[in-house]
Amino acid sequence: MRILEKLKPLEAEGIREVLESLYRKYLSLRKVAEELRERGIRIRPKDLVIVFECLNIPREKCGHRSALLRALGGTDRAREILQELYRRLGSVAAVYKVLKGDYIPENVKEIVEKYNLKPIKCSYITVYYIMRRTGLISPISGKFLRIIFLLGGREKAKKIIEKLYSEVKILENGSIRYPNLRDIAKKLQEIIGDKVKVTSNDIREIMKELGIARRQPAQQVPLKPFRGSRPEMFYIWGLCFGDARLQLYLNSVRVDARGTLPTILCFYEAFKEYIPETSKPPYRRIKGNEYEFSHSFDHKSFSFLLWSPEKAFEEVRSREDLVALLAGLIDSEGSINFQIREREYLWKGEKKISLTFDSFIEITNCDLEMLRGLRSLLARFGIKSSIPPSRTGFGCWRLRICRRKILLEIIPLLLKYVKHKEKRMRLKELYGIIKQLSSMRREERKEFLRRLLRKS
Repeated sequence: MRILEKLKPLEAEGIREVLESLYRKYLSLRKVAEELRERGIRIRPKDLVIVFECLNIPREKCGHRSALLRALGGTDRAREILQELYRRLGSVAAVYKVLKGDYIPENVKEIVEKYNLKPIKCSYITVYYIMRRTGLISPISGKFLRIIFLLGGREKAKKIIEKLYSEVKILENGSIRYPNLRDIAKKLQEIIGDKVKVTSNDIREIMKELGIARRQPAQQVPLKPFRGSRPEMFYIWGLCFGDARLQLYLNSVRVDARGTLPTILCFYEAFKEYIPETSKPPYRRIKGNEYEFSHSFDHKSFSFLLWSPEKAFEEVRSREDLVALLAGLIDSEGSINFQIREREYLWKGEKKISLTFDSFIEITNCDLEMLRGLRSLLARFGIKSSIPPSRTGFGCWRLRICRRKILLEIIPLLLKYVKHKEKRMRLKELYGIIKQLSSMRREERKEFLRRLLRKS
């Protein structure tokens, strides 16, 4: 993950430990980002949100009110102090005066001494919102109570709003979206009539009061979880490792890929089941023969996309898993090569011509360690492969599977998973040739290769 690479200088001290200590100190991601910048690490606060999510570092939901929470010792201690003060005093204004040190009644002096409270510079609105967020006071007003009453009470209102919030709507262009608060307000207005005017702000407050969790603002499209088989999972991993760029968000993983249309169609076919049916295909032509695929998928069930090669190879448990992974790599970065090599030589003073059929499946990648790991994985299942010492013109390394016996075994299995139209045709053609060659005698092979050479 590219964001974590920025934090590599902290590995000696421990990335998680450093970030936790800085956050406990400031209770602000902006302040943490500023502190890291002083250490020569440039990272944005919104990137830190993703890092904290990945490393399971808990965060306070305090925002710009972190100064008061920090002074009170964090959310849990703040809730305990404010609860005791509110029980004794009965109003937010009185609690605010105690925290600021303006007026401390006799009945709360023991609480002040117990928690060693010093005067804190804060505003009334900050105290009010912290008490409201920690559940010590309810924001519910008469209007909200009336809406809940008209919907049939708390339980019925909660069921209605949850149902409306989880439904999907089809837009005019055919795409699918979750309803927003404005959509829910319109639906509720239809249910209760003109007795009360319902706004999106009313829905927001009622959802808080009824304990209905809201989605992230960016999550507008329903994300379908991955329900495929293990071979399908390994195929998708191999396809994405080769050609795709992955971006991790709080609830989703976005897959971006560029390539020719046959390659991009492999992505579409692999992910088709998890893309809303009524929306437009998530790929488009950029320029010339170059196309782009882009779509977001459920973070939890598609977390295997973020596996390192070592983790993916470790998870391979059967030959079927291995072939599916290999098919994904072939569709993204592989090639099917075969040719008849013609060579002249002298035998007893007479010029002769020898014909040799060269064939191999090749996977190209800049990551040499990944190819070495793949070679070891193939060897584990009895498939011999090699990595030539020379690189390609683009500085990439190549892994080749050359032996005809092995090709005869794995090509039928590969054809179950390979989706690239041209590569499927090449595999079928190669399989047909080597199958015929394997059952021919020497002279028959020579004649067969001559016919093929003439055709080409």
